Amino acid sequence: MEDKKSKILVMTEEIRIMISQLRKALATIKEYRCYIDMLRRKRDLFGARLIESNIHVGLFKRKIDRIEKVMKTSASDYLNMNNDSYMLKLEIKNLRRKLKNHEMCEFTITTLRQELSKTAKLLELEKARNVALVATKEPIVHRWRALLAADPSKYELHVKINRLT
Repeated sequence: MEDKKSKILVMTEEIRIMISQLRKALATIKEYRCYIDMLRRKRDLFGARLIESNIHVGLFKRKIDRIEKVMKTSASDYLNMNNDSYMLKLEIKNLRRKLKNHEMCEFTITTLRQELSKTAKLLELEKARNVALVATKEPIVHRWRALLAADPSKYELHVKINRLT
């Protein structure tokens, strides 16, 4: 019996050791569970932050896309505006050239008008001088005979000749 008692004592001692080991193992398991729960919470927190940051990244990408579209349209508008300003500059140069030509034409027209009026005045003076010379000149058809108004055909012929000269 003592053998059995000693076995029982040994077994109870082993059970106590096992229980203490079991308690240590359970404590370790509890620590691991706490650690795993903490890691899960961190994972969930990081996951939520990742999702939130992905949402922000998506929003930023949309904003960037909008800004790029606006910049592209603005750049094309800027290029069009530059081309338009260049074309307007060329058109202004062309119009200035035409204006100079027009002013030169106006100047030449005014000078030509002045010359024409001077020439017309000189022509009138020459006509008046010719009329005066014709009036002073005696109409002679033949050197021995004076032209008479009684001979109308010769007189008209003489007047026409004088007009032509």
